[in-house]
Amino acid sequence: MKNVFRIPSGWRVVVQRAGEIHDKAFAASTYGSIAKARKAAAEYRDGLLRKLPPPQLTTDASARSRSGVRGVFPVRASGGKRRVVAYMASLSLPDGTRVRRRFPVGDGGAKAALASAKQFRERELRRLLRNARKG
Repeated sequence: MKNVFRIPSGWRVVVQRAGEIHDKAFAASTYGSIAKARKAAAEYRDGLLRKLPPPQLTTDASARSRSGVRGVFPVRASGGKRRVVAYMASLSLPDGTRVRRRFPVGDGGAKAALASAKQFRERELRRLLRNARKG
C-alpha cells in the first residue's frame, strides 16, 4: 500500500509534498487490531492525498547528488574499499510509486553505467512530462 508502512505497533503513513513531511502512526492497541489500524491509516492517507497538491517532478541536481543528476546515485559494495558496483536511477511517479533501475558497472566501466543511469532517468522524466501534458 503506497505511503502506508507496517511498523511493530501497527501502521505508519508518510507523505512528502513541497519539502514538508506528513507522518502519523496508527497503533493496533488504539484501533483494536492490526486490520483496523491499517484501515484507519489508509483512510487518513487518502484524505491527506486529496487535500495536498500532487508531487512535483524536478529535474535539477540536488545539492546532495554525487552524480550531478538528481535521482542517480552510486551503489557501493559492502566491505573494506566500498567500490562502486552499480549506479541506480530512481524517480517518483505522480501516483506516489517509485521506479528504480540498477545499472551494473561491468565491462563498460563506471562511466558507462553512470551514463546509462542518467539516460534512463532523463528518458523516463520526458515520458512523464509528455503524458502530463496530454492528460
